[in-house]
Amino acid sequence: MSNGTLLRELRESDAERVFEQATDPLTVEFTPVPVPYTRSDALDYITAARVAAEAGTEHVFAIDHGGRFGGSCSLRVIGPHRAEVGYGLHPDARGRGLATAALNEILRFGWEDLDLRQVTWRAKVGNTASLVIAQRVGFRVRDELGTLRQRGEEVPAWRATLKRSWHIC
Repeated sequence: MSNGTLLRELRESDAERVFEQATDPLTVEFTPVPVPYTRSDALDYITAARVAAEAGTEHVFAIDHGGRFGGSCSLRVIGPHRAEVGYGLHPDARGRGLATAALNEILRFGWEDLDLRQVTWRAKVGNTASLVIAQRVGFRVRDELGTLRQRGEEVPAWRATLKRSWHIC
């Protein structure tokens, strides 16, 4: 990470809090985490993040919350100069501005270190907290709805894009 102020590499010691986040009812409602989610799944997630970063296909960072895992933020490469962002918070880290700060930090990383020109955001319709955060940093919601795959089903999703020149923070 460029600054390292808020985002850091995931560590095996984060596994218990990753598990807690992934089994939180809001996370289950709005993300594609497997149900049931096990502690082994949390360790697999951390390992998979490391492998994806080495391959250059996805960059997943832990959001630091007082020295503990507070959530994650990622950029998944979807084409030349393009990526899709994702983020989520542990229940005790919500409502503190961490997601907005993490999103701004990972976008700077994408623009500067990955030479991205456009980032896409998607969230299940109804996830207004994620929508507000995306709009706060400059994502522009498209008129049409998209979909997300969530546990084997296609669910309606909001979609938005952000170009490097639009990023306001």
